[in-house]
Amino acid sequence: MIQARKRAGWLAQGILLVFLSGTVHGTLGRTGADIQALLDEGKDVALIAGEVIEVDRTLRVTQSGQVIYTDGAEDASQFGTIRHGEGSSGTLIEGYGIGALRIHDLILDANRSGFRTPEGALNPVPMISLGGAGSEGQEIRRCIV
Repeated sequence: MIQARKRAGWLAQGILLVFLSGTVHGTLGRTGADIQALLDEGKDVALIAGEVIEVDRTLRVTQSGQVIYTDGAEDASQFGTIRHGEGSSGTLIEGYGIGALRIHDLILDANRSGFRTPEGALNPVPMISLGGAGSEGQEIRRCIV
């Protein structure tokens, strides 16, 4: 009941973006394309508790030091979710070679139940791509993968 009231309050406000120190705090209704646009601008991305972002292509981190997280999450019940949309597959977040990338307090969902592989085909790409030259300081913590 409380969660439903919170969600109704967020929906009543529509889409609201607040810019603080290069971080974008959002509300419900954003898409993977919205998140990618923020990453392309070099901004950090802060999901709100319970927000679900469905992506149809890989989110590509573009600058060292970017952060993708759920703002104010005290425990996993408050984590935001980034997941592949129906029928989408492949790498969810690409941060290969990006230094000091931090991903925390999120549910990262490959949505395997919504993915239909052709008979006998395997998906050889990682769900999250990190590491490589220049990737010092990368961190994933408090995530459910």
